[in-house]
Amino acid sequence: AVALACRALAQQAKMPAWPIRKLVAAVSAGVLNGTPILDLDYEEDKAVTVDFNLVATAEGEFVELQGAGEEATFSGAELTQMLDLGRRGIAQLIDAQRAALASAAAV
Repeated sequence: AVALACRALAQQAKMPAWPIRKLVAAVSAGVLNGTPILDLDYEEDKAVTVDFNLVATAEGEFVELQGAGEEATFSGAELTQMLDLGRRGIAQLIDAQRAALASAAAV
């Protein structure tokens, strides 16, 4: 929605410079019953032993990483798995953003 609003303002010459530098998306990951999972729903979020939030750009650069062993510690291997899951989830969201922007441009 922000990108579409910026596009409209730019087309009306009401914006001196394009403010959006990169596409960004965020996902949650966690460890549930010993298994790293992506995109936790409410019930899963309450039940996970490890909770992790990832925000990254389309290029895979991290904007924010926040994780906590809420009920247990977690290993380096579990961290790597959550990062990999997060990267894949973010890539899917970025693809959806690009498709939505392309679709809106066609209207």
